[in-house]
Amino acid sequence: MKRATSWIFVGTFGRVLECWDRETHEYVAIKVVRSIRKYRDAAMIEIDVLNRLAENEKYRSLCVQIQRWFDYRNHICIVFEKLGPSLYDFLKRNRYQPFPVELVREFGRQLLESVAYMHELRLIHTDLKPENILLVSSEYIKVPSTKV
Repeated sequence: MKRATSWIFVGTFGRVLECWDRETHEYVAIKVVRSIRKYRDAAMIEIDVLNRLAENEKYRSLCVQIQRWFDYRNHICIVFEKLGPSLYDFLKRNRYQPFPVELVREFGRQLLESVAYMHELRLIHTDLKPENILLVSSEYIKVPSTKV
């Protein structure tokens, strides 16, 4: 991996970096978990859950995809596909403008499908919030104008 080109997110658990993967020649997101026992333990559980989610090809596009993980100097590093901004960042960037009803329906449909898939696997998402809902692409930077 090449050195990180930018920060995506910094939180209590650690940080997420945007990196260039020299093997695959693409940008990836790497979640670097702090070298603290409880965070490392939680990261290993997260890796197990992410691997279970990735098992069913039908729902791959609805849940973030783990590519691999590694331990670097006692930090758990989880490599993900690089996605766009979070729903929170999208809202903030658009000054919290209301979404058109069609867009709300589509977000809702996809969210319910992904949660239903998790429930089929007997998993419960315990931290659903706009910061944890990622858009597929950074191309979504403006709320589409509503027809009046």
